[in-house]
Amino acid sequence: MNNIKPRRLIGEAMIQEGLVTLKQLEEGLYYQKKLKKLIGETLIDLGYVKEVTLLSFLTGFFYDYGVSSKIQGIRLLDDIEDLASPDFKKWLIFMVKKKASDLHLAAGVSPRLRIHGEIVSTRLEPLSAENIKALVYGILDYQEIDAFEQNKALDKSFQIEGISRYRINLHWQRDSIGVSIRALSLNIPDFKDLGAPEILKDFALRPSGLVLITGPAGSGKSTTLAAMIEFINKTRPAHIITIEDPIEYAFISKNSLIRQRELGRDTLSFNEALKSAVRQDPNIIFIGEMRDLDTIQAALTLAETGHLVLSTLHTQDAVHAVNRIVDVFPLAHQHEIRTKLSMVLQGIVVQQLVPKTDKSGRVLACEILDCTASIRNLIRDNNLSQVRYFIQTGRRQGMKTMNQSLLDLYKQGVISWEEACLRSNDRDELLRLMPKISLTDL
Repeated sequence: MNNIKPRRLIGEAMIQEGLVTLKQLEEGLYYQKKLKKLIGETLIDLGYVKEVTLLSFLTGFFYDYGVSSKIQGIRLLDDIEDLASPDFKKWLIFMVKKKASDLHLAAGVSPRLRIHGEIVSTRLEPLSAENIKALVYGILDYQEIDAFEQNKALDKSFQIEGISRYRINLHWQRDSIGVSIRALSLNIPDFKDLGAPEILKDFALRPSGLVLITGPAGSGKSTTLAAMIEFINKTRPAHIITIEDPIEYAFISKNSLIRQRELGRDTLSFNEALKSAVRQDPNIIFIGEMRDLDTIQAALTLAETGHLVLSTLHTQDAVHAVNRIVDVFPLAHQHEIRTKLSMVLQGIVVQQLVPKTDKSGRVLACEILDCTASIRNLIRDNNLSQVRYFIQTGRRQGMKTMNQSLLDLYKQGVISWEEACLRSNDRDELLRLMPKISLTDL
């Protein structure tokens, strides 16, 4: 826990907050050494502080003094010679050189990149609206330019052979063009490269049902699903259809036959593509995102009729993913949807990418739900408050909560305690899961 540098020593803060007196703290430290116990346990045993009070204090201490008050200046990149070129491809190659996941362009500000999850700026002069238009129009065809100018937004994929693929979003903001670009590896990573849990292999080999990868934007959901599809492609003769907006990873058929359809180019909508997919004899269908009622309903029906459906949602935990699917439907249909979901759901993986302590990149933290018979019953009966308990106690089945995953990474020395607290959606629980926390280590 040496990564946290609060403004006050924790003992001093406990005295100032009135949890203990100086004499009580000194006595606690004395008995801690004699009994070889932790200071928190010692203070509780001596009756000087209650466990719930101590946990509440620790949560507030980290939030107020170790997390929320931290202000960072933006980092600047110096070696930006490639960004002086009017050839936009050089800008995209520059992203790969810098190991940036994203590049953002907006009129009136310097280009910004996201490197290992952190937004960094460049020493390049702020771009004008005309600069940005000239750069990005250089990689668009006439149809794409027309579609962008009519619809005020455009998503497209782009590839530089031997370098990378890119997902490009163009939009208008304050009467000028804005650009957000995501770099994607040409080589589809495997589970080991991602640090992904082994249970994903099990999910990928199931004959039918619904598997969801969820998490915030930029958490690597598409990459995880690409790894699952490539694993199937290498190990199983199957027919895979992907429906994407846009196509991110380009697959080469191996043991499996893979057909990739892009919204706008190959199909007019997710719903239309899903309806026609039934007549194309697929085993596995990948839906880029379950965005609306029609897409979700079609996905559930396909999973129910013997297909393995893989898709994504933007939710922060497994229970919220279940609620998101059910809540899309009118109240009168929710019981029916709940029943259907309880039968077809195979698993949910919630993920986020957390910066490593050694600054070498980010590591994958996952919450995993494997839909056992008990969990199916809870979903059907709308008793979702109990699902979290089954995830917490299901480690033998490969399940774990996000807090358990964060704690594992912290104990391995991969992430800092501060990052674990920042990424947790329940800091009280995180502290309870860490019974051997020593106040002298904080």
